Amino acid sequence: METALNMALLTMEQTLMMFLLIGLGFLLFKIKFITVEGSGSIMKLLVYAVLPTVIVKSFFAERTVESMQNLGISALVAAGAVFINIVVSTIACRKNSLDVVAAAFSNCGFFGLPLIAADLGEGAKFFVVAYIVLNNFFQWTYGISRIKGEPFKESLKPKPLLLSPVFVAAVIGMIIYFSGLGGMMNDVPVVSDTVNAVASMNTPLAMIIMGVYLGQTDFKSLFTTVSVYFTSFVRLILCPSLTFLMMWFLPVDINIKIAILIVAACPVGTNVAAYAQLCGKDYAYGVKTVLMSTLFAMITLPLLIMLGNILWV
Repeated sequence: METALNMALLTMEQTLMMFLLIGLGFLLFKIKFITVEGSGSIMKLLVYAVLPTVIVKSFFAERTVESMQNLGISALVAAGAVFINIVVSTIACRKNSLDVVAAAFSNCGFFGLPLIAADLGEGAKFFVVAYIVLNNFFQWTYGISRIKGEPFKESLKPKPLLLSPVFVAAVIGMIIYFSGLGGMMNDVPVVSDTVNAVASMNTPLAMIIMGVYLGQTDFKSLFTTVSVYFTSFVRLILCPSLTFLMMWFLPVDINIKIAILIVAACPVGTNVAAYAQLCGKDYAYGVKTVLMSTLFAMITLPLLIMLGNILWV
């Protein structure tokens, strides 16, 4: 019960910080310090530089037999969880492509990693490296193809796939890890400090951009758009619950299960709005799914983690 309470408090702290940053972005847009065009440039910085750096940083870990086993096991479990998210959201939200993408892909980086560190320790972040990579990879491929209304196979053409920032970052990260350099990177200040500095921009920049988007949105419609509530239900309850049941029967370490459950139960990823803007679609609606699901996650996420700690012991 104490663990669940701590998780609830941490989730609320993360949510409060998120909304304070969103408020800053909203203010900067309203006083015209950030324009619509400027927000697009910042979003490209996030997609093509900051997010790949976050992924590479996740591989800064010492290569040991145990860590390789944990990486392999967590990758298989993560693949199952991401598959469930994509299938369920595609079926449940088939009427709207943005709802599909919003329900399928969680805000696993910003929301998930701090919760994992608080509940399981910093080292447990390694358990969700594969999930973060797969989540972002399929956002870049399947997610963008759905937003554009194109066949999924179009996003899997070799050239755009190989040049996608997430794919390139994952390859670089794996080379660093399997070469044995991962454990050394944190001991080289000029490298680790640079990577940490770039990666740390992920949360504030993403949230500030959300505030800019909110400044272009009818605030009243945020609470009156019925479809946003259903999308939040799919993202926060339906997908995580099925992931929970899938992992219940797996002979996997409970720490891996809890870590993956946390990232699978996070609210809508901010990239749904970013990619909608990049594709010229209704990114204001994407912002609504992010904001509403984040509010509801203050309740749903701690409850799911509490169930995991109780039933998987």
